[in-house]
Amino acid sequence: MSRPNDPDVGAVESALLFLSRERADLEWMLSRLFPPSIIEQLVSKGGKRKKGRSQAFPALVDAIIESEKMRLSIAQSILSVLPKGPVAPKALIQKHSEFIRVECLAASLREALTGSAKDWARVTKLLHRWKGILEEAPEPPEAIKEEPAPTATSPKTKGEGARKELEKLDARLAEARRENASLQNTLGKERERRKKREEYLVEMRTKLREERLRAAGNKRKFAEAKSPGEREDALIEDLEDLKKSERIAVKKLALIEDERDDLRSCLEDHEQFSLLEEEEIQSFRNRPLIAEEQDLAELLAQAAQQGKQFKVLVLGGGEKQFRHKEKLIEYAEVVGFHTDWRMAEYVSWHKHIKKLEQDMNLEFDAMVILHWNRTTFTRKCREICNKVGQKPCVTCHYEGFTNLRASLRECLGQLLRRKP
Repeated sequence: MSRPNDPDVGAVESALLFLSRERADLEWMLSRLFPPSIIEQLVSKGGKRKKGRSQAFPALVDAIIESEKMRLSIAQSILSVLPKGPVAPKALIQKHSEFIRVECLAASLREALTGSAKDWARVTKLLHRWKGILEEAPEPPEAIKEEPAPTATSPKTKGEGARKELEKLDARLAEARRENASLQNTLGKERERRKKREEYLVEMRTKLREERLRAAGNKRKFAEAKSPGEREDALIEDLEDLKKSERIAVKKLALIEDERDDLRSCLEDHEQFSLLEEEEIQSFRNRPLIAEEQDLAELLAQAAQQGKQFKVLVLGGGEKQFRHKEKLIEYAEVVGFHTDWRMAEYVSWHKHIKKLEQDMNLEFDAMVILHWNRTTFTRKCREICNKVGQKPCVTCHYEGFTNLRASLRECLGQLLRRKP
C-alpha cells in the first residue's frame, strides 16, 4: 500500500497506536471528532467486527490497532476535521481550557497528535481535562435534495387535470350541501322538540299553580266552615270540580289516542312506500294503450270538444313513487287530461289543508289519494272533495304505477258520468 507524502498522517497514525493503550480515552476523542453516522461508515469499511463488538467505537479502535489501511484512513479523517489555526499556550490549556475557544482547542489537539511521543502523552492529559468541555460531534445536516425540474405538460393535459379537479370539488360541494341540509333538518327538529318541551313545562307549572291555589282555597273553606253542612257543601263543590277535571282528562286521552293511532297509520304508510322496489316505467309515447284506456281517451277527446277538460290531483306516495311525476304527466297527455302530483303532508297537515281546499275548489276536478291506512289527513281530503262540490276522491292502494293507472281510469270515469 502506497504511503502518503504528508508526514502529519504518519505522526497521527503513531499517536493513534499510542492512545489505543487507553481505549476509553481514544473512544472519547473519536466521539468528539466524528458523529455516530461517520463512525458507522468507518467501521463498515473495516469489514467484519470482532465477536461481541456490537457498538461502533470499540470496533473502530480494534480496526485502528489491527488494520494499517483503516489506521491510515482514520488518521487522514482526523486531520481533515482538525483545523490548522492558532494554538493557545500550553500552560493556559492545562489550567484554563474552559475559557478557550473550541477552535483553539482543536488546533492544539492537532499540534499534539502530529508531534512526538512526549506530545502524545500530553494528549491523554488534555483529553481528561476536556471531558467536561467538549461535546459529541453533531450529525452533519442532510443534503438538500434538488427538486426535479417540472416536466412540460401540454395544455390538453392541464385542462383535463383542471376538469377532474373541478369535478372532485363539485362532488365535495354537493356532499357538503347534502350534509348541511341534513344538519339543518336535524336542528329544526331539535328546536321544535325543545319548543314543545318548554310549552309542556309552562303548562305543567300553570297546572301546579292552579292546584296549589285550589288546595289553599279548600283549606280556607274548611277553616271558615263552622257547621258540618257547610263543610259538606264545600266537599260537594270540590267533588264537582274533580269530576269536571276527570271529564276533560278523558277527552284529552281520547284525542291523544286518536293522534297516536293516526301517527301509527302514517308510519305504516311511509314504511310501506319505502319498502316498494324501485320501478322503471317505460315511455307512454309511441306505445299503444290498453283497450279500456283507448275508449277513455276517445271519451275525453269528445268532452274536450265540448269544452270539458279535466284535471286530477294525485296526492301521496313516498320519494320513490314521486320520482315518476314526469311519467304521470306524460301518461295524462297521451290519454287526454291534465294532472299534478304532490307529496302527502302528514306531520303538519293542518298548515296545508287550507291551500289544498282552495286548489280543489279552483283548479282540480278530482283527487286520487295514494295510501293504505285512513288517517286524519286523508279524511280531511275527502271532506274537502265533498265540501267543494262532491268531487270524486278515489283511494289507490299503490303497489306500482299500474294501480295508479287503474285508479285514474276510475276517477276519470266518474267525472265523465257526472251530470253537468
